[in-house]
Amino acid sequence: MTEATTLKMHMPSNDLKPKVPAQGGPSLDKIIDKAETALSELEDGYKDTVHGEIKTLVSLLNEATTSDPADSAKIQRIQEICHDIKGQAATFNFNLLSDIAGSLSVMIQKHENIACQRTDVVRAHINALLVVVEQNIKGTGGSMGEELTGGLRKAVEKVTETA
Repeated sequence: MTEATTLKMHMPSNDLKPKVPAQGGPSLDKIIDKAETALSELEDGYKDTVHGEIKTLVSLLNEATTSDPADSAKIQRIQEICHDIKGQAATFNFNLLSDIAGSLSVMIQKHENIACQRTDVVRAHINALLVVVEQNIKGTGGSMGEELTGGLRKAVEKVTETA
């Protein structure tokens, strides 16, 4: 014989439904316009913020290079800031900035010892970041952006090929 089991089903309440009007409210176009306006306002502030972060990268690298090899803790901090820039920049259409920051972040993450010895490659990335922000280069930067990222990629490959 089999025993019958009683099951109870619990349906959670939908607390969101009463808050959303069934009809009316702003149109989708108005919602999108409002979001784009807010993003545009944030973009202006982001450019100032990221410029300050890049100045911090310059200072950290200058401090790091007072010893040979460079101070590992400061190089690691550079990696962390670049990782953050990589994640934020594309949101504001600074794709080239994101690519350059990502390149430096990955290089330091995978080859910190080389980054501490080859601070010239680290400095080249930071200088490129500074140029992109100061010249307000949006998107991928076109052919100039491809040339810049290609040159940085080759520099990274060259110094890390034996690692």
